[in-house]
Amino acid sequence: MLQLTGYWIATYNVLNLDPVVETGVSANNIDDDLGDGRFAAIGSQIATNLNAPDIICLQEIQDNDGAQNNGLIAADVTLQTLVTAIANAGGPTYTAIDNPAVINGAGGGQPGGNIRTAYLYNRSGCNWWSIRWDLSMCLETLSLPPSTSSTLVRRWWLNSPLMAKAS
Repeated sequence: MLQLTGYWIATYNVLNLDPVVETGVSANNIDDDLGDGRFAAIGSQIATNLNAPDIICLQEIQDNDGAQNNGLIAADVTLQTLVTAIANAGGPTYTAIDNPAVINGAGGGQPGGNIRTAYLYNRSGCNWWSIRWDLSMCLETLSLPPSTSSTLVRRWWLNSPLMAKAS
């Protein structure tokens, strides 16, 4: 019998996912990811179709207030809503890691949405421990927006328990 070791990793573009009901120019232009079932559908796809991978690399996570352009950049509510949707669909309860390099209005995507990459990982499926990750090589080649402080990003990453050695 073949026994696989290591981690299952998936990527998923969630297409401007946010937990806010956004009204557009007309009554036909309403974006309600929570109410229209997008969170539930994505949660089910991750839990079932992707077989609940150990690590999920997400693209196009929006901040907590969606397209409202009020300076908010945090995405903890968006990520936690997705984590809950995955658990409700029978998947594990993931831990979310947001992107520390998000600058208001500098990331592209829907105006005010501050889209970013983010990560979910399953603590029971990954043997993660707190270590310092030296990103000096990554930061030398990382293309950050002009308003991003590479010192701030380096400090955040070096003091965060994010990475582990995969077997």
